[in-house]
Amino acid sequence: MVGDLFSEDGYFANAEAFWSAQDEAIAVRRDAYLAAKWPEVVVLERGARFPEWEFAKTSKKAGGRVYIEPTHTGEVRFHEGYLTQREASKVKPRKKDEAEVEGQTEDKAEARSSITKPLQNYLDLHRLAAVRLAVLARPADGLRLLIAHAVAASGNWTVRPDNRRAESEAIRDSLAASEAQQLFAAEAKQVRKLLAPAFQDLDREDEEHIAGQGHEDTLTVRVFQRLLKLKDTDVAQIATFVMAETLASGSAVTDCFGALAKVEARAHWTPDQTFFDLLRDRGAVNTMLAEVSGKKAADKLVSAKLKDQKVALATAAASAPHWCPGWMRFPAA
Repeated sequence: MVGDLFSEDGYFANAEAFWSAQDEAIAVRRDAYLAAKWPEVVVLERGARFPEWEFAKTSKKAGGRVYIEPTHTGEVRFHEGYLTQREASKVKPRKKDEAEVEGQTEDKAEARSSITKPLQNYLDLHRLAAVRLAVLARPADGLRLLIAHAVAASGNWTVRPDNRRAESEAIRDSLAASEAQQLFAAEAKQVRKLLAPAFQDLDREDEEHIAGQGHEDTLTVRVFQRLLKLKDTDVAQIATFVMAETLASGSAVTDCFGALAKVEARAHWTPDQTFFDLLRDRGAVNTMLAEVSGKKAADKLVSAKLKDQKVALATAAASAPHWCPGWMRFPAA
């Protein structure tokens, strides 16, 4: 601070220090609102205007959010109790006598998701890659899971492998470079070798998948006859591989097995550029930054641009080999 010895006024000589100090103060106010049970507090990017005409004023109990608007002039505006017009239209009004009935509360607006569709696709595919390896490592559990699918016919069972459809080339390339995906491909070669005699003269050697090869009785008989000649350990290896190959990405079954096997996604996955590129929610990025670098460092960037926060997160994550975002954990957080 710089000021006149004979005056109570002063000013910041370092603009960067001012913005960092202000962001820390904003973070304190944000935390206070959350402690006061406001459903959500949104800190806008510095300089972004709060378009009040697009929002409707509502109560905290009805799901109203607090929007904090930092300006380029250093002023910070606080907008308490707002929902978008669309969200507000879904909140049903209550009559006074109905609201007083014991056990009844006001309808709340649906919470916004910080996970976009492409990001969910990325998470589902990488989580599936990690769980499939866990199935391979636990053949007894994998066999039981296979039998459960046969009885209940849920998920991918008709039978067919998961198509693992990526919604962009970047996600496809990220998955191809995944260590878990490469290890699974190596296992596929071993299983294909065990079953090779059953597929002689059928011109199926170049097919990518093991499961869902066809529905012809003659092929089923040939595979069955081949399995009769294999040791129990080889049959168990094939069974668990087929179970892993037919797991559905993004399914509750994949999540369940991942939690059972205590899967550590970071054992075979590292946050890559595609992951950071897919992040779109500033609040989620700031929360992850707090996990890696600490709350104080995250608070200093609470109103910074999304791209600046993502750069800080990527840099911090590179030095934290054991950090795993909650979305990639089992169970997911």
